Amino acid sequence: MKALEEFYQLKDGYATPTHYLGAEVKQGNFLNDVTKTKCTLSSAQYIKEVMSNIEQLYAVNQPLPMNYSSELDITPLLDDALANFYQSQISIL
Repeated sequence: MKALEEFYQLKDGYATPTHYLGAEVKQGNFLNDVTKTKCTLSSAQYIKEVMSNIEQLYAVNQPLPMNYSSELDITPLLDDALANFYQSQISIL
Protein backbone atom coordinates (compact mmCIF):
# COMPACT_ATOMS: atom_id res chain seq x y z
CA MET A 1 0.00 0.00 0.00
CA LYS A 2 2.90 2.35 0.68
CA ALA A 3 4.17 1.79 -2.87
CA LEU A 4 0.72 2.47 -4.32
CA GLU A 5 0.39 5.61 -2.23
CA GLU A 6 3.47 7.03 -3.95
CA PHE A 7 1.67 6.99 -7.31
CA TYR A 8 -2.02 7.29 -6.37
CA GLN A 9 -3.96 9.37 -3.90
CA LEU A 10 -5.82 6.98 -1.62
CA LYS A 11 -9.28 8.16 -0.67
CA ASP A 12 -9.19 7.37 3.06
CA GLY A 13 -5.60 6.23 3.43
CA TYR A 14 -5.17 2.62 4.37
CA ALA A 15 -5.23 0.40 7.43
CA THR A 16 -5.04 -3.25 8.31
CA PRO A 17 -8.15 -4.92 6.84
CA THR A 18 -10.89 -5.89 9.28
CA HIS A 19 -13.39 -7.38 6.80
CA TYR A 20 -13.03 -9.16 3.47
CA LEU A 21 -16.00 -10.42 1.42
CA GLY A 22 -18.21 -10.46 4.52
CA ALA A 23 -15.69 -12.31 6.67
CA GLU A 24 -13.90 -10.86 9.67
CA VAL A 25 -10.12 -10.66 9.26
CA LYS A 26 -8.10 -11.26 12.40
CA GLN A 27 -4.34 -11.29 12.86
CA GLY A 28 -2.34 -13.37 15.27
CA ASN A 29 0.94 -15.15 15.78
CA PHE A 30 1.82 -18.77 15.15
CA LEU A 31 2.14 -20.77 18.35
CA ASN A 32 5.48 -22.30 17.42
CA ASP A 33 7.01 -19.08 16.01
CA VAL A 34 5.76 -15.81 17.51
CA THR A 35 7.86 -13.76 15.07
CA LYS A 36 5.56 -14.74 12.19
CA THR A 37 2.05 -13.36 11.86
CA LYS A 38 -0.98 -14.94 10.27
CA CYS A 39 -4.37 -13.72 9.09
CA THR A 40 -7.52 -15.73 9.69
CA LEU A 41 -11.01 -15.30 8.27
CA SER A 42 -14.11 -15.81 10.40
CA SER A 43 -17.56 -16.12 8.86
CA ALA A 44 -19.40 -15.72 12.20
CA GLN A 45 -20.52 -12.13 11.54
CA TYR A 46 -21.60 -13.00 7.97
CA ILE A 47 -23.70 -15.93 9.22
CA LYS A 48 -25.33 -13.76 11.91
CA GLU A 49 -26.31 -11.16 9.32
CA VAL A 50 -27.62 -13.78 6.87
CA MET A 51 -29.74 -15.39 9.58
CA SER A 52 -31.06 -11.99 10.66
CA ASN A 53 -32.03 -11.17 7.05
CA ILE A 54 -33.74 -14.54 6.60
CA GLU A 55 -35.65 -14.20 9.88
CA GLN A 56 -36.81 -10.69 8.95
CA LEU A 57 -37.78 -11.78 5.46
CA TYR A 58 -39.85 -14.79 6.53
CA ALA A 59 -40.67 -13.88 10.17
CA VAL A 60 -40.64 -17.56 11.18
CA ASN A 61 -38.61 -19.61 13.64
CA GLN A 62 -38.85 -22.91 11.76
CA PRO A 63 -39.10 -23.64 8.04
CA LEU A 64 -42.10 -25.99 8.11
CA PRO A 65 -45.00 -26.64 10.49
CA MET A 66 -44.69 -29.67 12.76
CA ASN A 67 -47.55 -31.53 11.05
CA TYR A 68 -46.33 -30.90 7.46
CA SER A 69 -46.63 -33.85 5.05
CA SER A 70 -44.83 -33.33 1.75
CA GLU A 71 -46.88 -36.02 -0.03
CA LEU A 72 -50.06 -33.99 0.61
CA ASP A 73 -48.61 -30.67 -0.56
CA ILE A 74 -50.51 -29.24 -3.54
CA THR A 75 -48.71 -25.86 -3.64
CA PRO A 76 -48.18 -24.73 -7.25
CA LEU A 77 -44.63 -24.63 -8.62
CA LEU A 78 -42.72 -21.35 -8.52
CA ASP A 79 -42.31 -19.14 -11.55
CA ASP A 80 -38.77 -18.49 -12.83
CA ALA A 81 -38.27 -15.28 -10.84
CA LEU A 82 -39.27 -16.81 -7.49
CA ALA A 83 -37.32 -19.99 -8.17
CA ASN A 84 -34.22 -17.89 -8.85
CA PHE A 85 -34.84 -15.89 -5.64
CA TYR A 86 -35.09 -19.00 -3.46
CA GLN A 87 -32.03 -20.54 -5.08
CA SER A 88 -30.06 -17.40 -4.22
CA GLN A 89 -31.27 -17.60 -0.61
CA ILE A 90 -30.12 -21.22 -0.37
CA SER A 91 -26.73 -20.35 -1.84
CA ILE A 92 -26.30 -17.57 0.75
CA LEU A 93 -27.09 -20.00 3.55
